[in-house]
Amino acid sequence: MKSKDKTPADASALPDPARISAGGGGDAAPRLERDSDGKWRALALLALAEVLALALWYSATAVIPALRAEFSLSDRHASLFSSIVSIGFVFGTLLSAGLQLADRLPARSLFSYGALFASLMNLVIVLDPTGGSALVARFATGLAMAYVYTNG
Repeated sequence: MKSKDKTPADASALPDPARISAGGGGDAAPRLERDSDGKWRALALLALAEVLALALWYSATAVIPALRAEFSLSDRHASLFSSIVSIGFVFGTLLSAGLQLADRLPARSLFSYGALFASLMNLVIVLDPTGGSALVARFATGLAMAYVYTNG
């Protein structure tokens, strides 16, 4: 009667567990470590990009007191300055859903172009903080943020 030996016929073909756990051998261990590092790096980059994109939402709102002091913004203009971003976000979300952009375009592109466009719209505010173009730019910032939030 043969014994049921679970050892493969050629045990030398198996990787040495000590070398794998130390990262010093075998094909699988270094590749797993690199993939893991790449995933963490990608996650960190995505988190940083999301935080920077979120700053666009709040940055102009944070400077309202300074704008009021320097340019004598009315209460109505100051409240529109912060709330119109939310209105733009709702329109952007409806537009994205209606056109099914998340299904048609890569998430990376939507996120990147949304963040870039929102950044450019924030720049308009620096150029003309009190005019109607600033309110349009804040609306457009919210519109663009819909593509950042829904994908980020």
